[in-house]
Amino acid sequence: MHRKWLYLWIIIITLVPSIAHADSSDYRILIPYIDPPQSKSFESIADATQDFVRSNTVHSIDEEFYRHWHHPDIHVEKMLAYIKGDINKPLKAECSLRAEIFQHLMHEMGYETRYIAAYEHAKDVPTHAFSEVKNPQTGAWQVYDTAYGIHWKSTETGKRLSAKELLSLPFDKITPCRSGDICGWDKKSSENLKDPERLKGYIGALQITNLQTGERAPIMINTERFPIDTPVTIKTKTGLFCDFFQGACLQGVNIIAP
Repeated sequence: MHRKWLYLWIIIITLVPSIAHADSSDYRILIPYIDPPQSKSFESIADATQDFVRSNTVHSIDEEFYRHWHHPDIHVEKMLAYIKGDINKPLKAECSLRAEIFQHLMHEMGYETRYIAAYEHAKDVPTHAFSEVKNPQTGAWQVYDTAYGIHWKSTETGKRLSAKELLSLPFDKITPCRSGDICGWDKKSSENLKDPERLKGYIGALQITNLQTGERAPIMINTERFPIDTPVTIKTKTGLFCDFFQGACLQGVNIIAP
């Protein structure tokens, strides 16, 4: 993330679940424009919805993005105009907004969704955001990263994974995949974002929030990847993660054993 927005993002990422989310019904008008998958399975629908969000937004963080960030009416207006060919530039978005739009669409189609904030134990504590959706056919939660257009699978079973499983399984037991089962840590996104390999840094500290209720779970930590008791530095200040991100630690810390 560009340093110009660093401190604003630090404040927002801890408050997003309680202040930044629109009513899902605002996005209902977009659902008919999602290309229906050949299969009616949950996973096919989730993949098609994620591809729809990525096809009608562009990863871009600038002043225009921040002007419309909390205005779902503008999101819908711009996405519709782009779909219909009335404008030639898609809605500007980043990981959290893409995740929110994906979740709202899935919620409107009747699926349970959760927002995931991810943190890296590195200088300035880089952050990321993605989603979990419950598969009603299995009852299992599955992770979808709409910024990269990927879900995660077990390399042993082929099963799609939850956030907790991402934290507990070793990296050689998981693989990022796009729709069509294009899998691998080296598969770049269509927008030339960094390889999914970059995402390993974020799979150490994850916090789940229910967008519909605002309920936030204790942050889950894999201490081998995210040494929470080791200080971090943000610009010129050094301290513990929970000192900088008090909102993230407010509900407690859940240590996930690898």
